Amino acid sequence: MWRPPRLSTRRSEQQRHDRIFCLPDLIPCANLSLDYRATTEMHDMTTSREFHCDKLVRFQHCDPAGIVFYPQYFVLFHEVIEDWFNSGLKVDFARFVGTEGLGIPTVDIHAAFVAPSKHGETLRFNLQVREIGTSSITLYLTACAGAELRAKIDQTVVLFSVETRRPVPLPLDLKERMLRFSSRE
Repeated sequence: MWRPPRLSTRRSEQQRHDRIFCLPDLIPCANLSLDYRATTEMHDMTTSREFHCDKLVRFQHCDPAGIVFYPQYFVLFHEVIEDWFNSGLKVDFARFVGTEGLGIPTVDIHAAFVAPSKHGETLRFNLQVREIGTSSITLYLTACAGAELRAKIDQTVVLFSVETRRPVPLPLDLKERMLRFSSRE
């Protein structure tokens, strides 16, 4: 019986980001000429006060009609938040959760699905901080194809301790980094 290869946990961060895997069984795709950065391109857009990243609509995101199945937008928007931590805030999200024992669960979300997105399209995701409280962060995220809005959400997440499952105050340096992406001066 075939089993997927065991993954060493001793890889450096760069090695983990550079290695490409396909399918849920983690088969290394060494012979693919796919550039991960081409499908998840990050832009630290501090001058526009928004975080942007591009994501390819994949087959896995779509329903039988070939359009994004609306729950998949929530998965994509969460990926954008992780990308924002990693590239925009310069905070390793995996370490933030796994080592620091912090999480940012959603406590409130409102979504609008404006127009369908099709398999193979590249969507530009935008993230903007609307408000920062003691432990809460209110975000506004959009997905667009060119100039056409496809989906948008207003989402509030709360910084909490994974161990205690209780909210914790945002550290000042993290709050300052987040404010770079705020719509308010």
